Amino acid sequence: MNFNLLAMKNILFTLLFLTTTFAYSQNDSLFIRQIYNEALENGQAYQNLKVLCKSIGARISGSKQAEDAVRWGRHLLKSYHFDTVYLQEIKVPQWVRGTKEEAWIENEKGDKLRLNVLALGGSVATNGVLTSEIIEVKNIDELKQLTQNEVAGKIVFLNEAFDQKHINTFSAYGYCYPIRGDGPNEASKLGAKAVIIRSLATPIDHFPHTGVTSFDKDVKAIPAAAISTQHANDLTTWLKNGKVKLHLELSCKTLPDAISHNVIAEIKGKDDKIITIGGHLDSWDVGEGAHDDGAGIMHCIEAFRLLKKIRF
Repeated sequence: MNFNLLAMKNILFTLLFLTTTFAYSQNDSLFIRQIYNEALENGQAYQNLKVLCKSIGARISGSKQAEDAVRWGRHLLKSYHFDTVYLQEIKVPQWVRGTKEEAWIENEKGDKLRLNVLALGGSVATNGVLTSEIIEVKNIDELKQLTQNEVAGKIVFLNEAFDQKHINTFSAYGYCYPIRGDGPNEASKLGAKAVIIRSLATPIDHFPHTGVTSFDKDVKAIPAAAISTQHANDLTTWLKNGKVKLHLELSCKTLPDAISHNVIAEIKGKDDKIITIGGHLDSWDVGEGAHDDGAGIMHCIEAFRLLKKIRF
């Protein structure tokens, strides 16, 4: 879908939600038409998103770029003359990818295949090249059925593919999310040396996707990474023909939490009711974060800008 049309739908939905608490005398259809006219003729969401993604770029939490985004966001909100614009100090996690991310598989005949790999946020380093036999499971439930004897000392490969029958592709993502969010934690409980997962993605391609994982306080953090969907399929084929070893090297690490800020703007109403909308300015370090969540941030800002311009 054309970005401008998609943005218009999201901005309109947000505005209709916001305006339920504002009394206005215009006919609803005329009011909606005003929103469309202003957004289509003078819309600023797309240009603002371009600046965020191209001028600031990747902005993983705790980074200089993340703070650049905070300062830029405050300046942008102030330029729209909202009633209040301020920063709220917070602490954010600070995980860095490092410079080393390599993986390759080797079968019993000595054949090798290099894999496209990205460490998951929250992973620990391998401290050199980690090598072990791979065992494949399809999902978290299947992993939980295994015993410690079956898993200990091995690398778990979680290979749950998206269900392509979902009309809403985000539903497919939701069903597969546990292999990334919880998979390494569950595998570590069983003594796994590391985890690799099939990237949470619809297409079959060579591009791995990162994302967050986490470990319980009483569970040892282990190296965890995602491989591309194409290489996940290749690995499955290799495993059907015999034992496979994975060689994995990651240099990621977690630093102490960093100071950052929420960027907040307010339009004051006529009573003490509060409606809050928002998104996150940070993004993963390997992309510009246009979808996650740059577009969401811009929809919210644009909705506020339109509301102020049209109603106040």
